[in-house]
Amino acid sequence: NNNNNHSNNNNNNNKNEKKKEKNRPQEIANKLNAMMEKFRREAEEQDELLQILEESAKEKSEFGKIERSKHWSVHEVCWWLISIGMEEYIFLFYSHNIDGNMLLHDLSEASLLQDLSVKQIHSHKIMRAISELKK
Repeated sequence: NNNNNHSNNNNNNNKNEKKKEKNRPQEIANKLNAMMEKFRREAEEQDELLQILEESAKEKSEFGKIERSKHWSVHEVCWWLISIGMEEYIFLFYSHNIDGNMLLHDLSEASLLQDLSVKQIHSHKIMRAISELKK
């Protein structure tokens, strides 16, 4: 009888394992759908930001002028990132509210790497471009 109980427990464990395995594809699909939705929302937000930048650049003659870089808005900093080929970071700079003053006075290579997770090779380029703005 004890062996019979042991055998029943094994059968129940096997059934539970099979049930988990059966649900696994659905769990994975749900996680993938959630990730896709997050990426879709981020892409929409980035598209909206790009539209705002393009409109601002057209409407305001002073927009993004290097001479006034320390007075740049967050949008102008994003525009500048595009101009130096670092557009992959515009949303990051935007979400951290980095304006011209912060760009010129508060950003360091360490903060780019640690706070903003900029790739090291890109941090060098961004720091060189910031140096150019300071001239």
